[in-house]
Amino acid sequence: MNQMKPFSALAAAALACSAFCTAVSAQEIAQQSSNGVNYVTGGVGSEERQAMQEVSPQYNVKLTFADKGTGEYRSGADVEVRDMRGNVRLQANDAGPLLYAQLPPGRYRVTANVDGRQQLRTITVGNGGSRSAAFYWDTEPPTSMGR
Repeated sequence: MNQMKPFSALAAAALACSAFCTAVSAQEIAQQSSNGVNYVTGGVGSEERQAMQEVSPQYNVKLTFADKGTGEYRSGADVEVRDMRGNVRLQANDAGPLLYAQLPPGRYRVTANVDGRQQLRTITVGNGGSRSAAFYWDTEPPTSMGR
């Protein structure tokens, strides 16, 4: 009879558990497409941020959405990217706090809207490297002064 030594059995069990636990804990970020532009969005929680970091080299535009005062990440942004001719190249709802996209070289207007408050950035994407833009909103919407 061939018996497995207790240490070998323990090592095999630990290895199997390690592989299973790694597979379960790894977040997979689903790539999406809008008007032919591939993108990913996410970053809520440390595991999802790690997954976004792992796929970031595949994308040349990196957008971040956060609160102005605290710097805390913010999700729920409606994002639209238009080329300079006004053509919508990417449209994503409920995005963030990170959005990475693969855009062809050119200039783009990026609009991000959170809670009815809109911000605009113009970015230029070159032939190499990546371009980042951050959008910061006040934690609370401004109140109207005077009546």
